Amino acid sequence: MRVPDLFSFPTATYHLHGTVVLGGVNSLTGGSVMFLPNPLLSCVDTKMIASASTYVATDGCINTTSMGKYANNLPYFGAAIGTSTTNNLSATLSTYRVVSWGIKISNLLPELTATGRLIVAIAPVGDEIPGLNNLANRTLSNKHGVACITGLSADTHNSSNILNLPSGFELTIGDLTRGDLEIAGTYVSPSYFNFRNSTDTTGYSATYDVGDDLLVNSVGVIGSTSNKDPLRMSGGCAILLYWEGVPSTAPCLQVEYIYHLEGTPNLTTTPAAPIASSSLSSLIGNTSIVESALATVAGTKAFQWISKGADFLNKASKNPLVGALATLAM
Repeated sequence: MRVPDLFSFPTATYHLHGTVVLGGVNSLTGGSVMFLPNPLLSCVDTKMIASASTYVATDGCINTTSMGKYANNLPYFGAAIGTSTTNNLSATLSTYRVVSWGIKISNLLPELTATGRLIVAIAPVGDEIPGLNNLANRTLSNKHGVACITGLSADTHNSSNILNLPSGFELTIGDLTRGDLEIAGTYVSPSYFNFRNSTDTTGYSATYDVGDDLLVNSVGVIGSTSNKDPLRMSGGCAILLYWEGVPSTAPCLQVEYIYHLEGTPNLTTTPAAPIASSSLSSLIGNTSIVESALATVAGTKAFQWISKGADFLNKASKNPLVGALATLAM
């Protein structure tokens, strides 16, 4: 899968696919997470960040996950989690971009105990994401640090206040016993499809580092430097989830995620990693194609209800949006 550029360039394609199980951790009856349109910073446990300034297992709401975590961010499954470690992606692609992404939310509770509610909202991502090097080596322990991403603090994320967002809506956990909610990645600008570096190289010389993201302490001393480019996702949107009133003894929700990537294969001085012998045919298009794709998943069109069983088969053929969202999000 590739973005149809006006001046197309041959690239290699990959995807990242896995699940995150929410709830059922240390008797929690609610929680909140934020999914992001970036393979290096894909999920933030905002419940954990809002609960304490120092992370402990009892603060989190992620039960299990196939995602990796940043070693400095946290002793549990982590508040800042990438779909792959920084080394894995940079070893495969030197530059990359996300062609499309999305999540699917499913209920894990039996019908008789599927109590509680879920609030879902979408928020644009700004251009002040913590740099890759800073995130990997410094613990993101300040609840206001999340505000760098969407402009909203972790306290706001971890509350029903996200229902006030223009895209916010509420459903019961019982609703999810009859179907799954699919959310396609939403975009607000074509700038999201610019290529990014997959690694953060801050070394300028033997004694100097270079970076456009600095961590400075209260007396003005620079603790570490980083570059924004690897984690830059301006033009994309975050998906916010908040739930409450669920049973405290079992996992309640499963989120299936997928990211489709394209980029330039990384090369080394020794042939340690296999490289594709040929690239697939390039997609050459114009801006109208990209704008049409953006309009397909704009606003509330990003949400798609997937009925279960035979009901889905009966409805799918009558709903043309099903095919369009399946193509863009999966």
